Parts: sequence; C-alpha cells; structure tokens
Amino acid sequence: MSIDNKPPLSRKEERLLVYLLLMERRDRYKKGSENYMNYDYYIDIVINGIESKYDEIFEHIHHMDNGISKEVSEEVEIILRMYHCIETSFEFLTYDDQQFLRKKYIIDFGGFRSDMVEEHNYLSYYRFLKKHEKNKLPKVIENPALNIEIYRRMLIKFKDFDIPKIGIPTYITKQQLIELFSVQERKSS
Repeated sequence: MSIDNKPPLSRKEERLLVYLLLMERRDRYKKGSENYMNYDYYIDIVINGIESKYDEIFEHIHHMDNGISKEVSEEVEIILRMYHCIETSFEFLTYDDQQFLRKKYIIDFGGFRSDMVEEHNYLSYYRFLKKHEKNKLPKVIENPALNIEIYRRMLIKFKDFDIPKIGIPTYITKQQLIELFSVQERKSS
C-alpha cells in the first residue's frame, strides 16, 4: 500500500505521536525546571485524553522549531570530529603535558546545553547520532562553561590546521592543542 492510500491515523495513533513528540521535547530540559514541568502537564493532557485542553498543546507545538537544518547537523559533525581529534591527540601526550593542559583548559567535550534554547537543535542532533551512529563519539563531560560560541571559535582554529576530512586517526600537536584551547580564555578574561 502506498503512502497516498494509507488510511488517516486513528485518534489513538495521533495521541501517541503527540505524546512521543512531547516526551522528546521535555527531555531537552533539566528535570524539575519550569519548562520540564510544563511538558509534564502537556503529556498528562495527552495521556488522559483531555480534549478540552488540546488547544494548549497545539499552540505550544505551533511555536516549535521546524526541525534540524543541514547547517546545524554539519556543524555538530565537525565539532565532534574536532573533539575526536583532540581525544586522539591527547592520548599521545606525556602525562605531564596532559596534566598541564587539564589545569589550564577544559579538555573534554562539554556537550550541548539543554538550558540554552539556541543549542536545542544541536543537542537533538547529538542525541540522534548517539542513538544511531556506529562511529565513536567523544565522551561528554557536561560543562556549562562551554557553549556553541566557544566551539565555533575553536573550529576556526581547527580549520586553520588544514587537517584532511578523511583519514582517521588524525593527530594534532601539543602546540596546536594549546592554540585550540586558547580561545576558551578570551571569553573568561
């Protein structure tokens, strides 16, 4: 049966889809936050089938984003590639060099921030990759000091290193790591 000939969704199927959408959106927020609790409210409406409150949900859904753009997904993949390179390169440093860099800079990938609306699509795409990709993703050590703006500044430096897009493993030197991490200092000073 082609897609055009499929019967419309039943009320139960429609409720299930809205429920799943709301669950995914709710999980972008920290448990206990106001936004998280708002989504719990909407989820309860759907679970209990309270049709008189459906307009509240649809008003909320109407304001949601239109998905994850190609630009966002490409940027996430480049950031993850950069952090894979950082992790790989870091392993080849001496213990003393590793300790020196850890004391001065944030080395580990900090993830994307659920508390920053502008990073929601980045976080969603990262979660998608984590769930479906076979490639190894960098470990995440959540750190509110890192955000998309810092990653972008790091990417500018990273692109200057002229690293080929294919061919793993890719290594950068200690000096290149210092140059890469030095952009973190600019914002905090």
